[in-house]
Amino acid sequence: MLDRPRRHHYLFAHRELPSAAFRFGADLVSAARDGRLTLDTVWVRVGEGLPEPDRLAPEGLSVSCRRLQDRDVLLVTLPAPQAPTEAYFAAIVVPALRYFTLEDAYRPVDGARYTVLGEWTDAGIHVNHGAGPPPEPEPFLAAISRLS
Repeated sequence: MLDRPRRHHYLFAHRELPSAAFRFGADLVSAARDGRLTLDTVWVRVGEGLPEPDRLAPEGLSVSCRRLQDRDVLLVTLPAPQAPTEAYFAAIVVPALRYFTLEDAYRPVDGARYTVLGEWTDAGIHVNHGAGPPPEPEPFLAAISRLS
């Protein structure tokens, strides 16, 4: 396991995707529902701004639309995390327009891995909601449901 996040992974999940979420909101969810949204090109574009050794392939990157009670959710599955703060998943919730992540973490003392439920606000502030659920879609969506 790496002790620092890979730049490509971090920039995509914690900068580019939340920025797009707050800029385009429900349009992203609609595009995904209609099959018009693929994030591979965005992933590649983020990597183009990095030195060649820092670029990652979009293996495992996918999107799906879900419902949480009366809200639509764009669920993004990210390439498998290998370091703390890299995310397993991101979710854009509309119409409330919230952006959540389920991040990898580990305890330096014993190396035990766990997840952290995070949220980015439209002001660019990262909120740590504490220990998260197992890194699977349904527990992540259930945790989001309790917060939104």
